Amino acid sequence: MKIAIDIGYGDTKIVYKSGDTLKQIKFPSAIEDLGFNATNFGSKMENEYEFEGFNYRVGEATFNALDTRTFNFLIEYAPLLTYHAIQLIKKEIPDIKYDEIELYTGLSIFNWDKHQEFIKRLKEFVVNNEVVRFKKIKLFAQGQGVYLDCKNETNPQNETMVVDVGYNTLDVLVFKDNKPIKNLCYGVEFGIYKIITELKNLLDNEFKTNLSEQKVKQAFIDKKITLGGKEIKLEDKINKLKTKYTKNLINSLYAKSKNTLLEADKVILSGGGAYYLDKGSFYENMIFSKNPYEFSNARGYHNG
Repeated sequence: MKIAIDIGYGDTKIVYKSGDTLKQIKFPSAIEDLGFNATNFGSKMENEYEFEGFNYRVGEATFNALDTRTFNFLIEYAPLLTYHAIQLIKKEIPDIKYDEIELYTGLSIFNWDKHQEFIKRLKEFVVNNEVVRFKKIKLFAQGQGVYLDCKNETNPQNETMVVDVGYNTLDVLVFKDNKPIKNLCYGVEFGIYKIITELKNLLDNEFKTNLSEQKVKQAFIDKKITLGGKEIKLEDKINKLKTKYTKNLINSLYAKSKNTLLEADKVILSGGGAYYLDKGSFYENMIFSKNPYEFSNARGYHNG
């Protein structure tokens, strides 16, 4: 069975086939450290796991949320996030065997120098006393999946730029004749966490709080937050931050990839961060990947 998993710093996206239907599910890449023992109050929840001597809650984090915006987090907890992803699939397909799974996943170019370490980390691990070994692991560069997902919308003879806006990283890849032009590809820490961080600073300063990044991320999605029993609308603040971020993004692309940005036949914008871009700053050759944007990489991995 082929399973594509895009482990993001914000969300983990999963693509798999059930019969002839392509399924897409996701969950927040949030992990709560429960310590040596899971909670004593009531039975263990289905998203609580024992991993390398400690207990964790995956997909939500209310108190002891781990910082998700470091490669150390990704390399440390990729097995746990992958295991949780497979448990979600097992709700529909309960007879999955780990050694029959072909795992297709990706890694940002920003961290590509650690790709062998990443593969090794996923090759074999233990969660809840279950040994997990996959039949096959194939690793793509993030953004490569977007290109594979959108191949029918591009002319392979012309240059195509992919701008994959993630939570933590921004991955820029350029393709011609279906091959990446390696010297034009790069990854930087320029994801939408910049908006979340700025919104957090605004809220903390205005309301004298110290909100978690996960809490602010949810407030950003909801465009509101409740503090002290009062609902606070955030739409105006968020719109201003989105406009600022998009202009900075375009300026960054122009500075690093001016010729490609202007000359590419298509500039494909994708990733979960693509929803939060202000289209008013776009060039005419800029388009979006297929919707939902955040699953584009995983769909491409699955096709690859």
